[in-house]
Amino acid sequence: MKKQAMAKIVEINKQELSTQKVELGIFNDIEKLKDKVVAASTRADKSILNALSDLADTTAGLEQAIKITEEGKQKAKELGVDELVKRADKISAEFNRLLKIHQKNISDLRSIRNNIN
Repeated sequence: MKKQAMAKIVEINKQELSTQKVELGIFNDIEKLKDKVVAASTRADKSILNALSDLADTTAGLEQAIKITEEGKQKAKELGVDELVKRADKISAEFNRLLKIHQKNISDLRSIRNNIN
């Protein structure tokens, strides 16, 4: 009878140890998941920084293009070439439309980045 009781206790202890190992194994899975999420977050942040840099560069280009277009428009006005003034207005409007999009995208990306960090 004592052997059976001891065998039963040993079996229960083995089951408890097995359960504890499984429960502790969950923490290994959690660590792996954390590492994966941190790496993905780092990649996303780097992508956002690259996009912000690209947008800043093209925004500066758009601002310069607007300035040059306005200068060309003034020259066309001085010369009385209405057709070129109209073309300059259309081109300037397109540059300004793109500039607003870039500025909104920059704002949105900064907001996203702040929420990631």
